[in-house]
Amino acid sequence: MKRLPLYIFLLLLLTCAKEDSQNPNTPPIQITKQYTLTVSAGDGGSVSSTGGTFTQGTEVSITAIPSEGYSFSGWSNGSTANPLNFTLNSNTSITANFEAIVNNYTLTVSAGDGGTVSTEGGEYEEGTELTITATPDEGFEFIGWEGIEENTSTINLTLNNDINIVAIFSEVKLIHSTKIISIPVITNHMTNIANAFSGTALTGVFAYSYNDESFLFVSGITCGEGECEGANDALDVSTTPPMLLKKQTNQDWVLHEVFENVSTWSTRNSQLYGNRYIAIADGNEIGSNPSQWIGHLYFGEINSNSINWVKVTNELNMSFYHDVGIGDLNNDGLMDVIGVPGRDICDPERRRGVDGFYPGCNEYNYNIFYQDNLGNFALQPEKTIIDIPKDNELHSDNQDDSENFGMGYFSIEISDLDNDGFNEIIVSQKFTVVFKYDIDTNIYKLHWFDNHENHYFDYENNGSDYIHAEDINGDGFKDLIIEKPIPQTIYNEGGKSIFTYINNGDSTFSYRSKVNNSSNYLETVAFFINDINNDGFPDLIFKASDGFFSNDGITVNTKNRFGRGRSGESGIILNNLIKINNGDGSFSDYDDEILFIPDILPTMLIPYFSSNKLNFIGTRPVGWGSGGTQDMDGDGVPDSAEQDVYIYDIEVKVFD
Repeated sequence: MKRLPLYIFLLLLLTCAKEDSQNPNTPPIQITKQYTLTVSAGDGGSVSSTGGTFTQGTEVSITAIPSEGYSFSGWSNGSTANPLNFTLNSNTSITANFEAIVNNYTLTVSAGDGGTVSTEGGEYEEGTELTITATPDEGFEFIGWEGIEENTSTINLTLNNDINIVAIFSEVKLIHSTKIISIPVITNHMTNIANAFSGTALTGVFAYSYNDESFLFVSGITCGEGECEGANDALDVSTTPPMLLKKQTNQDWVLHEVFENVSTWSTRNSQLYGNRYIAIADGNEIGSNPSQWIGHLYFGEINSNSINWVKVTNELNMSFYHDVGIGDLNNDGLMDVIGVPGRDICDPERRRGVDGFYPGCNEYNYNIFYQDNLGNFALQPEKTIIDIPKDNELHSDNQDDSENFGMGYFSIEISDLDNDGFNEIIVSQKFTVVFKYDIDTNIYKLHWFDNHENHYFDYENNGSDYIHAEDINGDGFKDLIIEKPIPQTIYNEGGKSIFTYINNGDSTFSYRSKVNNSSNYLETVAFFINDINNDGFPDLIFKASDGFFSNDGITVNTKNRFGRGRSGESGIILNNLIKINNGDGSFSDYDDEILFIPDILPTMLIPYFSSNKLNFIGTRPVGWGSGGTQDMDGDGVPDSAEQDVYIYDIEVKVFD
């Protein structure tokens, strides 16, 4: 029994030896290993498999799937392959990473004519915030943006898509500036200076251009401080000198000159002749009846910096001069002057005694002055210049006091109407009358006349304020434009009527049209003529002292029947001052758009033309409506030695 373990050991040994000897090439048994794969997804996506347990060496493919708005950015092992293929040889954990997709968008910014933009744009990430500013060039204004619904010049954008925008600019149609100038003491009655710039003396104010430089002539006016009360005539009252304003190269207006040798009481009308010559007529009404109304005529030659003035009249041939005409009447190449209505000193109701002396009867009516080679003027016997028919030979006009047809009229023009090289004399009142030069007798004879009552006027008025000859229908012959007053009613309506005659080619005329301007809307005394819209036909532009104020910027206020003092105005509208030629000799209101200028309140507006473009200069005395220059301390002396005046310069570019 003690040998039993030994026997068992030997038996096992023999058995193993036997097996080895049977297959010596049999390999040992292999043990298969297992590994774990863990797959996860970060924010913004998912994976095709979350992993599992795999036999060592298993080929694995995993796909990262981004959610909308995200993109796959890579695996946590650094690989960016998608799908990711690898052989599993160890326990592995891997994460798919995602990132939000950031889009890039293109911003394109451009500027239209007349301005610039702060950036031209570029490519930007979605959500980028940008500020863009549009800046207009001088003379232009920003209108809005094309491509987006914004109307401010500076905009803030958040870029979420491609954007293409254009800044739109427009040339400024109404350019205006405001300055204040000071008028020094040039008269003992400084209130008259305020009145001169207020529109009270509108008839004696005009603008002109010479060598592309612009000037404003403001005539002297009197009676503003009661100095005319009780005066027998104008010679009992001191005059006020006219002033000349000039527009500087910096566009500012300044007081340029005071004409001490051209002192006037009240200029009634003036006439420019080709921007070279000028004449003014003093038509003051100082005195208790018309026979006492006397004033002077002045003739001026315009130069580059001033006006050289000559007094046409003297105390013996002063008269009531409502209008004045300039032209060569005796064909000697020199400018002559006619003052109307003048006087017939045979008529006691119209003669004027100077210092108690009454001249003898020479049957003057129109005062005709010829200029000599020295620049002096001499009064001519009227009957040697004009062959004046008697009323009973034609038709009584009930207006002249000399019983001579066509005499005593209040408006005059001298112009060559039929291009024959000789001027005609045109006068107007109840009738319009043309006197034509007769080369055989060297006398002007009645050529044509027309009664204004023939043209269906709905009022009766024998007056005529202004007459101008101009070719308004493009046929090469000068036509006639006449301004007549509309009688004032109890409501102070009144106004002006503009009517036209078309030249038949022989200095006879056919009535064409009439346009009424109620003074409820326009207070005017004269017009200027120029082709402002470049259509080849001259248009009418009025100077005015009322009829342009507006409270709402849309409609023009009616005139205050008790004066021009009102309240609530926000600016002015220019439309009523412009009449557009229809091309056939008739005129229509300009109504294409409202020409509103805010924040200025001139008391008068005067048109002028610079480089053939329409401009206005407006004036308003500082303090106007509140007493102007005042004596606050009661010492009898105005507290300010100067009169300050607002100057409004307006350039109208609507018609460019």
